[in-house]
Amino acid sequence: MRKIKTYLVLLIGVSLMAATACNKDEDMDDNNNNNDTTPKTCYITTMDYGDNYDEVEYNSSNKVILQTNYDSTGTPSGYSSVFTYSSNLLVKMESIENGQTENKLEMVYTADDKIDTVHLYANTTGTLEKLGYFKYVYSGEKVASVSMYFEYMGTMLEVSKNEFTYTGDNVSLMTTYSMDMSTMSLSLESTTEYTYDDKKNPMIGIGLDNLMGEAMFMSKNNILTETVRDADGIVQNDASLNYSYTYSENDYPEVSTATTFDNSETEVTTYSYDCE
Repeated sequence: MRKIKTYLVLLIGVSLMAATACNKDEDMDDNNNNNDTTPKTCYITTMDYGDNYDEVEYNSSNKVILQTNYDSTGTPSGYSSVFTYSSNLLVKMESIENGQTENKLEMVYTADDKIDTVHLYANTTGTLEKLGYFKYVYSGEKVASVSMYFEYMGTMLEVSKNEFTYTGDNVSLMTTYSMDMSTMSLSLESTTEYTYDDKKNPMIGIGLDNLMGEAMFMSKNNILTETVRDADGIVQNDASLNYSYTYSENDYPEVSTATTFDNSETEVTTYSYDCE
């Protein structure tokens, strides 16, 4: 089961997790019974996974700029992620290990500030080398698909592709294709269906939206179920997840528990926020 974390992991199967802000009405002074309709904005400051935790820092525009990992004793693990912006658009993400950049993403945008291409670099020989890139296709304002390209024998090949179906503001279905080496073309690998709560997703809104085609960074609400089926339509119980949450007074997830359908693994993440 993949580690349920809220930040960057730059590998061949890239996944990104981040933190951001949401709004929620809070009660007014006890002297009256009305509700304060002024929205309150909160930002995740720590994400505790039990045996280690991440601290998150932001710039003056409330864009996340640094994630630092610590072990359970509070000692830096040597792992961090650095985020660079230009005109409030994320243009570079670096994964640092013991002071050395191991992986890097560089973003190219369309004229209307949508991610067009993400170039992937990795330290495979002691220096960063470009491995390939991700290409985005849109339907209106929503991401319709994200394709991954890697070089093979001097040629850039489309090695995987995720297509997205939406229900309202949430991704309800992701269809994944991967390269069949016998035909050198894409074939269906799996489908993933999602259901959601009606709360605010704290992974949306600070410039990291839509990166890498992860549903939790493309949906307004928090995932409740993630049902993975193989190409034959058979549910993969060891890869599918049930999520449960406890929420803060501002309706942000405070504790997230993810359990595989077969109950073989459970992961718990506790979030701390700074609200203003």
